[in-house]
Amino acid sequence: MGNCNFNSNEKITLLNGRLKQMKLLTDRGDYSIYEHIEEEKQYEYWVWKSEKVTFEEAELTAQDIRSCESITKIHYHSRGYISETFTKQYIFAILMEHPTFNLWEYLYRQKILSQNQIINMVVNIIEAQRTLRDSYQYLGFQNIYTKDGNQWMLKPFQQKKSFVTNNKQFEGYPAPEELMNIKFDVERATVFGFGMLMLHLILNKSNQDLYMASSIDQNALSLRIQELLQKQNYDQEFLKIIGEMLTIDPNYRPDYTKLVILLAIKNIGLSPQQQNHLSQVLNQSQRSKKSEILNGLVSVPIEKENYIIKLLSSQQQMKKIGEEEEESMNSANKQVEEVINTYSVIYYNNHLTLNESFDYNDFTSVMNYATRYEGYVKNKKKHGSGTLYLSNYEYFQGNFVNDLIEGQGQFYTLNKSTVRGVWKAQILQARLSISRFKPLFQQHQQMSDKSNERTQVQSVVEDVAEEIWYSNVAPIFDASTQFHSDNKQYKTQQSDQITFHSTVDLNNRRQGYISNEEGIVIYAGLFCGNQYDGYGVLKNLNYEQIDFVDHLNLNLASKAWVKYDGQFKMGKKNGNGTLHFSDKSIFQGIFQDDQISGMGQFINSRNEVINGRWINGLYLQETK
Repeated sequence: MGNCNFNSNEKITLLNGRLKQMKLLTDRGDYSIYEHIEEEKQYEYWVWKSEKVTFEEAELTAQDIRSCESITKIHYHSRGYISETFTKQYIFAILMEHPTFNLWEYLYRQKILSQNQIINMVVNIIEAQRTLRDSYQYLGFQNIYTKDGNQWMLKPFQQKKSFVTNNKQFEGYPAPEELMNIKFDVERATVFGFGMLMLHLILNKSNQDLYMASSIDQNALSLRIQELLQKQNYDQEFLKIIGEMLTIDPNYRPDYTKLVILLAIKNIGLSPQQQNHLSQVLNQSQRSKKSEILNGLVSVPIEKENYIIKLLSSQQQMKKIGEEEEESMNSANKQVEEVINTYSVIYYNNHLTLNESFDYNDFTSVMNYATRYEGYVKNKKKHGSGTLYLSNYEYFQGNFVNDLIEGQGQFYTLNKSTVRGVWKAQILQARLSISRFKPLFQQHQQMSDKSNERTQVQSVVEDVAEEIWYSNVAPIFDASTQFHSDNKQYKTQQSDQITFHSTVDLNNRRQGYISNEEGIVIYAGLFCGNQYDGYGVLKNLNYEQIDFVDHLNLNLASKAWVKYDGQFKMGKKNGNGTLHFSDKSIFQGIFQDDQISGMGQFINSRNEVINGRWINGLYLQETK
């Protein structure tokens, strides 16, 4: 890395004008450190080059992460190329701040971290990982940085490297799945490693004794977690979050999105600024821009405690080597027990836009338009039950075999139909039924482009199939859920019948609706058992008309809400949601156990905007 030299012996340096204003302090191989004398600041200069990768996506990524205070700030970046007789060399360079210490260096000076420093580290690093998305880093003592011990950060464009590969010195803690001969989810593996690092720092003792040859001593880890939960100077909710990160089974371990939500909704003593940052992270677009720099780092486990990492310079080379590694992996797997299917969520960022309905008779080309897959995966291929979403918001739900649609399934079309059938090798063999939809709500529910879940259940909220299943149950709620503090539920008349129009998905949820005795739909969305759970829309038909809702105490308007549009959990408002009141005012923000609790925004009937934090419906302060 560093400056690029070419056959013409001409030294090419991007950002040369900036570098001339600084003094070169040291060259560390991958990057050089410069000091700006007048500003009294130090900067890192990084350079990448390739004959095939143009670094356009890297430039976009550099722009996207600038607003994240938990990622070292990129002050300048530049992209260019050198054209020679038969080749063209592309170059990408960044000039970013140079953190004063890494975690190891800071601990060498301070010996121990305070409670606030550790909480800040958890919030900062989880925010950074969530922002980096598909470029998650294995978190250890050498790649977490700080200037003053209060603000912690990661560097962008770093290699993905499991700590299992490093036998020279101890840097961090690998997840249990990294020690086994299986393919694993890098995101959840890094969550476990970060949890072990926090366990180390909070208890001020090493966790290396918990590791055996190719596994972790689960009994010893359980005792260590119990010791963690007994720490009196930390909020219990915070310690429980650390404990969840240490879940052995990766399928039940939280990802960074869930961790951000837990930090945002749990009362762990965060400042308003930290709460605001977490809310901003949650509201970021689901679309992840992948940089070729990061895509070029491939980590594949081959056998126990033997991993390889290859740095590639192009997508074509990546595909070729990926096929070779896949063949090698398949060969190794013949000697061990077959890999168990795991549940995964896979995003496809390079999809084509589809503006018309897809031909469900032939799914051969469906992956050209796929945006996301949720379901079971085996050997990196879709295998088992799952759901495949397309760019035109159609989706297929059914069985997959070796990456292909195979067996029974149902396809939800643009023209408000559900086609149930049997497919073989992506081709429809038998069409079992077609069901049409009829409108539920007359008012169109606005769906945010930034929320995949809300967009993908749009047809669920606004429409319902004529071909349905009925479930006769006791009343699942007295009507609308509460959000006020007096624990009195406001009642409307309900029928005792839920109408389902889908089968149970992998999260044990079904799509359906509830109507009152007059046939008016009260709730439409997702259910878990007989309770609404997941995204849904709930109406209050017997709302109280009110002239003006006071944001200082939203409990006073507990009977004046008209509609709730958002997340539910076990029959209660939980997570992000929007509450509409009869005076046309709106609250958008965090709900917890049916209460308005967390960061939010209130727009009153005078169109005045109030940002801040509410606890149990009571306004605390304004956020800047």
